[in-house]
Amino acid sequence: MYPILPGKVLQLLEKYKEERELTYIETRTLNYLQTIQKISPEDQEKLYEELKDINIPEDIRIKIVEMLPKNEDELKTILYTYNLSKEDTKRILEIVKKYL
Repeated sequence: MYPILPGKVLQLLEKYKEERELTYIETRTLNYLQTIQKISPEDQEKLYEELKDINIPEDIRIKIVEMLPKNEDELKTILYTYNLSKEDTKRILEIVKKYL
């Protein structure tokens, strides 16, 4: 199992919905993702790629893309188990801000 961006899951479920009837869980997941979607799947990919320049684990990058923290406190909630320099924290917030 590997982490996957929420926008990619949304795209896959929308494609599956055109091809067949979704299961109950798939339908619930699709509805949830449509509700929480803040930026396009394409922008999620771009943001994810930009965050690769910062030395953080992949699952943290995906969580940042999913949550789109607007300030240091929101980012700290995501990074609670991971120590990050002030400089990297600032860089992450600047990158995220471009997509909001």
